[in-house]
Order: sequence, then structure tokens, then C-alpha cells
Amino acid sequence: MSAIEDFTDSELWIIRTTLEERYGEKIEPQLAETELRLDPYGTELTVCPA
Repeated sequence: MSAIEDFTDSELWIIRTTLEERYGEKIEPQLAETELRLDPYGTELTVCPA
């Protein structure tokens, strides 16, 4: 199973722009990773950007 890719530069730009429009000031998002079980019957975890 392939890994889930990180956010692209254009996706990060959309996030930053949306936050700035919503709150009226620059807010830098804090990137994190989480582990997901894509198969409910499996035990393998997949790292996913959050």
C-alpha cells in the first residue's frame, strides 16, 4: 500500500490564505502526522499528514 503524500505548496497556500481571510491576520499552520488504519480488518498503519 502506498504512503499518503504530504501537503503540496499550493495546498499550504490555500490553507494559509483561508486562515488569514477567516481570522484577519497571518496564522502559520502547524503541520503534524497521524497514523490511520486504512483497512478496518488489518493491523497495518499508514502515516498521513494532518
